Amino acid sequence: MLLMSLILELFVFFSTTPVAYAADNIQFVPDGSIKFSTKSTAATTSIRYKTVGFTIARDKRCKSTDCVPQQGGPYGVVRIIQVGEERHSDGSVTTYFNVPVDKVNAALKAAGLDKVSDIDKIWLSSIFQVINGSRPNTDFVTLQSIKNAESWADPNKFRQYYDIPVKVDAEYPVTQIYRTSEGVDR
Repeated sequence: MLLMSLILELFVFFSTTPVAYAADNIQFVPDGSIKFSTKSTAATTSIRYKTVGFTIARDKRCKSTDCVPQQGGPYGVVRIIQVGEERHSDGSVTTYFNVPVDKVNAALKAAGLDKVSDIDKIWLSSIFQVINGSRPNTDFVTLQSIKNAESWADPNKFRQYYDIPVKVDAEYPVTQIYRTSEGVDR
């Protein structure tokens, strides 16, 4: 249940923060995966970036001018899978994603967060790929690598996608109560 709480917090964070994907229509489907959609402004050039996953860590990973999520202790990687896209007449795009729960579990375990019951925050950092750029299918994990990947109009905007704090709340609503033969609720 902590996993579901963590995932829900992760996507609620994105739905209230304008700097990252805004998650709408979060659905837990019977196979255990999570589906969500985002709505954003369509790119105006052929070269653009997309988020393909996140690193998850217990601690912040940004130091001065760079963010290197894979240094400074254990971390996990969770990939998001784009499963569809709709373009709208107002210039926006709705993109649909799927996150397999087993992949999130593996990322939390790799980050040393598999046995956590309640902590203040975890830290997420985006993993990018560039579409129609000079290095297709390349993961850009550090802040400097995505800034230097192409000639972006404003490479400084990428900092907002690193060390994203997500508050983890292990509290979740009780849906079942186990009562012993002695009448004690557990």
